[in-house]
Amino acid sequence: MNPRRAITILAASFALGSCVPWTVRPLENQTDQASAKFDARAYAGQAWVRIEAAIESSAVPVGDALKAPAGAAYVAVKGEARVLRVNRESRAGVAELDIEPFDGTTDVLLAIGPVIRGSAVRDATGIVTFNQFVNQLDYADVNNALNDRVLAVLAGVKLAPGATLSFMGVLTRGSGPPEVTPVRLRERPARACRPGSRPESRIHA
Repeated sequence: MNPRRAITILAASFALGSCVPWTVRPLENQTDQASAKFDARAYAGQAWVRIEAAIESSAVPVGDALKAPAGAAYVAVKGEARVLRVNRESRAGVAELDIEPFDGTTDVLLAIGPVIRGSAVRDATGIVTFNQFVNQLDYADVNNALNDRVLAVLAGVKLAPGATLSFMGVLTRGSGPPEVTPVRLRERPARACRPGSRPESRIHA
């Protein structure tokens, strides 16, 4: 073989051999690294203050929302209600509420956990949107962190049949019974109690 031809073949072989596939970083690895650096709880803490304020500014009486024709999936609501029953058979527990004027029938459900279903708080106001995140996992993690804050609101209130509540939150209307996910909740004192009320159960970032 011609020595010059042999050198050319050897050089080409070396160049091809150096192009090993594992030197290329898959795109999903970069996504994983970005997710590892994302702090969903911190993000949710900052968003919560804005979400709560937006719900407060746009909340309508829950009775009016229930009477209105079906429209948006989520409606910011506020109201007074009496607890008729507390159902914790499912981990997505609910309390059955009779809203004012009280007539002893269930008008709406209140999400009480320990699992908060859906993404009502995240999605109701438009403050948190998918295009703010690099992937679906971060978006879902923020939803979970916001729902944890709902549980913190609920933790400050003793829920029992006969209790009267003042609440503000997001009403979800779909195929099932209307359900409120609370962002603010307090128990109103019984009429026989001395004047004064418990402070609202709410959390801050």
